[in-house]
Amino acid sequence: MNYTNEINVNMSEFKKRNRLVLFIFTFLIMLTCSLFTINKASASATYNVKVYVFTQEGCSKCAGLKEYFKNYEKENVDIIYFEKANVAGSTANNIITKVREVYQIDRDGYPLTIIGGKFVLGYSDQRVKEIEQKIEYYQTKEHVNVISKIIQGAEIQNEWIEPDKEYEIPFIGKVKPTEVSLFLLSVVVGFADGLNPCGMWVLLFIISLLIPTQDKKKMWILGGGFILTSGIFYFLMMMSWIKIVEGFAGNKIFLIISGVIALAAGGWNLYKYIKSRINNEEGCDVTSADQKRKISKKVKKVVNEGNIFLALFGVISVTLLVNLFELACSAGWPYIFTTILAQNELSFGVELFYILIYVLFFLIDDIIIFAIAVFTLRIKAVSNKLTKYSHLIGGLLMILFGILLIFFPDVLR
Repeated sequence: MNYTNEINVNMSEFKKRNRLVLFIFTFLIMLTCSLFTINKASASATYNVKVYVFTQEGCSKCAGLKEYFKNYEKENVDIIYFEKANVAGSTANNIITKVREVYQIDRDGYPLTIIGGKFVLGYSDQRVKEIEQKIEYYQTKEHVNVISKIIQGAEIQNEWIEPDKEYEIPFIGKVKPTEVSLFLLSVVVGFADGLNPCGMWVLLFIISLLIPTQDKKKMWILGGGFILTSGIFYFLMMMSWIKIVEGFAGNKIFLIISGVIALAAGGWNLYKYIKSRINNEEGCDVTSADQKRKISKKVKKVVNEGNIFLALFGVISVTLLVNLFELACSAGWPYIFTTILAQNELSFGVELFYILIYVLFFLIDDIIIFAIAVFTLRIKAVSNKLTKYSHLIGGLLMILFGILLIFFPDVLR
């Protein structure tokens, strides 16, 4: 009896195990079929992607992108080129103009790559990755060939153009890269750079020596010579820097290094601000008292020079010397700004424009003080509070740009 019961128990367990095995086997078959179906569906959902590349004759970056596409091997991807013609009113030029209008591209740079409802401006390692990502994205998504519609003269629907990503930045909120104006950036960073007091005291000293003479002509020539020389020096320095930076701008490691430099410069500025508050210091801490005395003697000798041309030459020499000291105060700003410009793959003319705006606002406080002095024959110094807080403002902005360069570089494009 016990034996029979044991057999019945074993048979029952055997049946349960068989049912479990059958269930697992059935589940595996269904899972395999499902995966096969999904893979088959995914394979059948691969869409043909047309990549439109707009180039300009003589553009080295355009040539680089063309070379990249020569070795590009991917199924269902067609590369179509349009080259900007030198003749106004050509078909290609009209298409390019319409494309920039439809995609709301306000930068006149090349090459311009259009994929579906998105665009990539410029050529670098980073831009190539963006192009590849967009191609993969549209291979799995049904989309409208917007460029084809533009060529046909059809009305373009807003939903065909896909907006840029939004980035959540701590303490700032959501930011779209296209909403960050390079013009506004040029104004803000140029003005922040110009707040440092390292060069201001020399201009004030020149004006203070000239006001008693009541000679407005000499004031215009020498004071104007100081400001103009400072502007030219800064402009040439920044144009040189941007050409060096452009070769590395698309490299992620370079952006991280630039961000670290910005964070270090920002930290140093905050340290100098805190130090100035504790020690009640004001003015430039780069130029020593001894250096200031030597520069002051040179300025006095220059201003008292009878020959206006020799005096102007002397002012130019002193200005170049002072600007070298001033770079030690604010070298981080031109470096950060030129790095951001290089990130945007701009044409030479647009780079020139933004650097001129930067230099103008770098000099704006000098220009205002100088103009007031000439017209009123009175010297109006900038409040010490403004120069005192320049390190604080500069430090905070540099830290912000350092964070953006490392973690959110797309916001700066």
